[in-house]
Amino acid sequence: MSSPKSPDDRDTLYALAHERRQAGDRQGAIDIFFELLARNLRDQEVTRDLAALLAEDDQLERAERLFRHALKICGDDPFLAVNYATYLSQAGRLEEGLELLEEQRSAIARRLAQAEAQADEDQVRELREGLGIVTINAALSATEVGDARTARDLAEPYLADPRFWEGAHDVVYRAIEQLGDDHVAIPRTLHAAGRASPVMIWQLVEACAEETYDAIAAAGIVLDARRYLTGPMFATATREYERPNELERWLFAELRRRTGLGEAAAQSVLNELEALSLR
Repeated sequence: MSSPKSPDDRDTLYALAHERRQAGDRQGAIDIFFELLARNLRDQEVTRDLAALLAEDDQLERAERLFRHALKICGDDPFLAVNYATYLSQAGRLEEGLELLEEQRSAIARRLAQAEAQADEDQVRELREGLGIVTINAALSATEVGDARTARDLAEPYLADPRFWEGAHDVVYRAIEQLGDDHVAIPRTLHAAGRASPVMIWQLVEACAEETYDAIAAAGIVLDARRYLTGPMFATATREYERPNELERWLFAELRRRTGLGEAAAQSVLNELEALSLR
């Protein structure tokens, strides 16, 4: 049975290619993508996806040609840059991959500055998303080439970002291990700067029970943790940290232990801190 030839069925064929790919029929997907590319050599989605698929299939020379072609026609696509950098890394060309991502970061940052100056909200939102995708992958590439300091600098601003915190957290902890930094001191510093991930917040809560924190500092950390537990950022983290009730019990027990306050007074301290944080 031959594939439809009408230009109107482009989206149908594109979806079919991805169905074949997901079903494990990689060559079938490649064949469909090549058919689509023959119809339109400037189809950005097809070029990008076919290049990545050829790389997965170890057709490296063809993949390289497609990636380079894709960069010419859709060089501002963050997913393309990430796919190509991944290909380069898998080919052992780590420095090239990192350089590509850094170039892409700079290009997106320039476009973002222009969009912000023009108050183009849709473009700003799209470019910030693209910048985050490329930056987190650049940070990961930096750890792979052994540049842990750069990796931390790139990833840390995204630790409290609901879209990217998980990737940023993984990169920062890889970098902490590579640098031999303190696994508790660094999150504490990041928390003070408003850059701690939800997992870091939870770890600080647990550390409060063992280390010398005054009651107000401990309660402040717990407040942050409670906000994460009830907010969208902690939705994924709660797969591993599903103890909000323990958190509340610990808060009151810790405040009362450190200050001698009763339950009502402990709640008053918590309320005051909550009010301060909302001003």
